[in-house]
Amino acid sequence: MPFDGLAIYDQFPVIGESVSDIIRLLSPTETPLLDRLPAPDNPATNVLHSWTEEELGPDFVINSTAISSDTAGNQTPVRINGLGNTLQVGMEVELEGGVATQEISRISSILGANTIVLRRGMNGSVSSLAAGGQLFIISTAEEEGSDTVGDVSRPRTRRENYTQIFKKPIKVSGSMRSVLSRPDVGDEFDHQVVNRAAELLRDLEKSVVRGALAGNSIGGDDAVRTMQGLRSWLTSINSQIANNSFTANPLLYVNQLLQEAWNAGGTDLNVLYVGQDWKRDLSATNEARLQVAQTERGIERLADFIITDFGTLELVLARWLPRKHMMGLATGRIFVRPLRGRSFFREEIAKTGDSTKGHVIGEYTVEIHQPGKMFQARTSST
Repeated sequence: MPFDGLAIYDQFPVIGESVSDIIRLLSPTETPLLDRLPAPDNPATNVLHSWTEEELGPDFVINSTAISSDTAGNQTPVRINGLGNTLQVGMEVELEGGVATQEISRISSILGANTIVLRRGMNGSVSSLAAGGQLFIISTAEEEGSDTVGDVSRPRTRRENYTQIFKKPIKVSGSMRSVLSRPDVGDEFDHQVVNRAAELLRDLEKSVVRGALAGNSIGGDDAVRTMQGLRSWLTSINSQIANNSFTANPLLYVNQLLQEAWNAGGTDLNVLYVGQDWKRDLSATNEARLQVAQTERGIERLADFIITDFGTLELVLARWLPRKHMMGLATGRIFVRPLRGRSFFREEIAKTGDSTKGHVIGEYTVEIHQPGKMFQARTSST
């Protein structure tokens, strides 16, 4: 469904005239990313918009210090990455160190968020694991008749983003509204509303992609509210790739990043938003093996989708990313919300003199869930 700037359950005020129909017509060509995002169920209700996120128990924990090989049955303290309170005594874990012997141990005690104790080699096998390796959480395992104590719920995470005001002024003289132009554009004020709406739509997608917070100020004479865009949200999986390496094998790097997101729990990525140079590289991948469609009217060299072991993604040419940049996005977890009653609308303001003055204005923010399960990458060299 084309982006129209509205929330599903927003009630539009009577002070202005909605331009959502204009936005809907323009969005497929002007803002390809916004056009692929779901309509939010409700608008934002405050200029500092907040939402909460929840996480299930981890599938992996990372050991922050090396784990040495030991005798089966021995007790070994292990330093981990702060998720100890989400684990349970009795859980089976496997040391994933890339060695032939799969050691399955059991958590015998939890000393805190950063330290657990493993009873080693419950399956008779022992191995070792370098710092930064993975302990795979298999499952809980309880003693018969055991009591239930503790709580492994993970605290909700509160996230926030500011709403940003988007406005374009319009001023048309009385004479200009009366003359007939060639080609006939109708009423000049209405014509300028369409042009300004197109500009605002582009500004909105650019801010959704590249926006950065203007400090911690709500706004004032010396500061305005700006939203935090996707580029500054996607920090957990954020890679730099030498451009000549990417060009030589772009699918290799896309697959690596998708695998990182998949390991983090991002199993729903569906859009690869790609800058123009890297999009060309992806369309030219293995060109000797790709079928080239050729007719009397043209030759087709275009990749619209990439199908990988870790998901199928639509390739979207990014107008508003640098040429050698890309983002792996789960569009079902990204919402562009208008402030209540502030979806894009046109409004005429007080008349002074022989002209009609007004503006097209709207106020929006972007809400992104689980940004650590999406990714971005950019070139580290030209």
